[in-house]
Amino acid sequence: MKTGNANTYKMPKENSHSLLHDLFHKEFSPWVSILLTVVIMGVLIALVYLWNIPNPNMILIAGLVIIVVDMLFVCMLKHEEVKAFREVTTLTEKLHKENASLQTASLTDALTGIGNRLALRVDFDGYLDRELCAVILDIDDFKSVNDEFGHDVGDMIIKLTAELITEVFDMGKCYRFGGDEFLVILTELDSFDYVSRINSILEKSPSFNADGQTIKVNYSIGYQTAFVRDGEEWSKLLKDADTYMYEAKRSGKNRIVGGNTE
Repeated sequence: MKTGNANTYKMPKENSHSLLHDLFHKEFSPWVSILLTVVIMGVLIALVYLWNIPNPNMILIAGLVIIVVDMLFVCMLKHEEVKAFREVTTLTEKLHKENASLQTASLTDALTGIGNRLALRVDFDGYLDRELCAVILDIDDFKSVNDEFGHDVGDMIIKLTAELITEVFDMGKCYRFGGDEFLVILTELDSFDYVSRINSILEKSPSFNADGQTIKVNYSIGYQTAFVRDGEEWSKLLKDADTYMYEAKRSGKNRIVGGNTE
């Protein structure tokens, strides 16, 4: 079982409404257009009376028509600009949601819904400089049951196991570590009796009927506790828990073997 550290990935957060806010409140103000119209009309009127232009009404009307057409054209452009920004904002928000969904999917085991190996690597930094308990659980005789009753029954056992450890270790992080192997990382060990929680796994192990036969699911469990400061101590913690799990299998299966280090 190989382990290693990884840096936590964080998606950048952006304010998707800032563009529209700037557009409405900074770039496009109706009062600016009104003021500009009044100024232009005032200038035209002043020119007509200062230069004694003949038939001034026609000039004023022409100027007014030019201004109105210009304002309509500007408003049309601004409307299209606002529409384009809204579409871009909608697409950006949709893209962020899809990226978040993809990230969640990449960190989640598809069959069980709990974390996978990549999720464990992402969570690694949060486990440093803490006392931890690593619990490794392996389903006994899973291959023979899977071969005899089919993959549907095997998948059901995997799902039931994930539900069980999630219920028992609601304060910890659960990961599917391999085909029939699971890992639980427990923190804040002083706040609950983690040993009794581990023991309760065997007491609550599921059973169900398949092809007229009752299948009782058994587990071999190994656990280890240690204060983890770096990647080397993290790897040793997982390796020790894995060693204890295989010791439980060699001792007859359906049992728990564990220890701790100071």
